Amino acid sequence: MSRALVVALLQVPVSLLGLVLLMNDSPAISGIADVLHGESGVTTSGSTARGIAETLPVVFFLVGNGVWLWLTARMWAGRDWARVTMTALSTLTVLALFAVLPGGDATTTVPAVLAAGLAVALVVFLYRPESGSWFSRR
Repeated sequence: MSRALVVALLQVPVSLLGLVLLMNDSPAISGIADVLHGESGVTTSGSTARGIAETLPVVFFLVGNGVWLWLTARMWAGRDWARVTMTALSTLTVLALFAVLPGGDATTTVPAVLAAGLAVALVVFLYRPESGSWFSRR
């Protein structure tokens, strides 16, 4: 079970790496700002759209990793529903890799591949016999 915990916790720095790479990639932020400015149906100035484009990834990082850490704590407490939820989120992480790979650059591909690898390892560790006994004892 301790390996599953370590792998689950490693997702946070990988997510941080993705955030840092995204925030340092001004074409990616500009692309988000362009979508917000041109297709939102709401009249926003270019600077407002850019500010939102720079804020949204940070908010998603904080909320997403907050939920992930909470699920990790629940998993450590032996809650089987947390294991199932983390399995579902890990599956989505692997599926997201297939959306990133076709046109991705290093900014998106490297963190996506790392996160998908950790997601597969997490599911493997979550369903090993010693993990099963961890959840059944609680």
